Amino acid sequence: RRTTIVELAEKNGISLPADKKSFLSSLTPLEFFKGDALWELFHNTYRWYWSCIKSCDDLKRVVTEFLEDSYLQGVVHSEFTVSGSYLTQTFPFDEWTSAIGSGIDEAGRKYPITTAAILDISRRFGAENAINNVKQIIDNRSKCICGIGMGGDEVKYPHHLFADAFAMARENKIPSTVHVAEFTDGITTIDVLKKLKPNRLGHALNTIKSDVAYEELKKSGLHVESCPLCNYVSGMGGVGNISDHPIRRYYDDNIPISINTDDPQIFGFNLIDNYACLMKESRFFISDFELINKKIAAYTFIKTAIAT
Repeated sequence: RRTTIVELAEKNGISLPADKKSFLSSLTPLEFFKGDALWELFHNTYRWYWSCIKSCDDLKRVVTEFLEDSYLQGVVHSEFTVSGSYLTQTFPFDEWTSAIGSGIDEAGRKYPITTAAILDISRRFGAENAINNVKQIIDNRSKCICGIGMGGDEVKYPHHLFADAFAMARENKIPSTVHVAEFTDGITTIDVLKKLKPNRLGHALNTIKSDVAYEELKKSGLHVESCPLCNYVSGMGGVGNISDHPIRRYYDDNIPISINTDDPQIFGFNLIDNYACLMKESRFFISDFELINKKIAAYTFIKTAIAT
């Protein structure tokens, strides 16, 4: 929550990027940070957010509030991403996973929501860090971690660098998801399917622009985690309007999808905003959302009954 991050910044002696009133009332905090490109701007904003979290109590609070807000938007099952590489720079692995687990437990006592975290192994920290993150999951077997994910710049940090980390995860029955064809041509989707063999794909924006890759995606049966408004704000995949987003084509072609936010506090849109925009701009109806969400249970990393 924007109000929470301001409180944490003030408590922990971190300067706000603007006066409090402007920061709290803005649509997105991206406007207060500098960067030559959107991706740099995003990471500068992201790093500032993380700098405000100085204790495990801070982390627990953020997790609890995120899950409370999710439930109030209708979410009954959440597999949310945590930046393990950032967290491990500040806290020992067992401490930060314990804090996240405590936040999950507290939210679960208040609301009927099932949840666990996906540990982002982060391309920008390199292949060795990715392997170490997977090893930490194996060694600790924390109940609050349900899988690994990887996002970031696919050009600077190509997929093949992380094949060993994903192989280790598969060998130890740790599910995985990978952001793909967000920065690169759609054909890179094939590389991910062959070398990383994930259980789900994130974004897959440009996959649809390669006939060969799109056919491979359809044959794979993999689920695509879609974040329409985030992609619109970032402009990734040529999404100049929500109607340009490939989610409609994926749905029409029976590719399993889910509707997600991807850093809602940074991009300035919540989950309900995504649903509303898809109804307005991409011809989705309530009945479509019901069908999408009924199918999601088959692709969750936590195998649990999801209320419909």
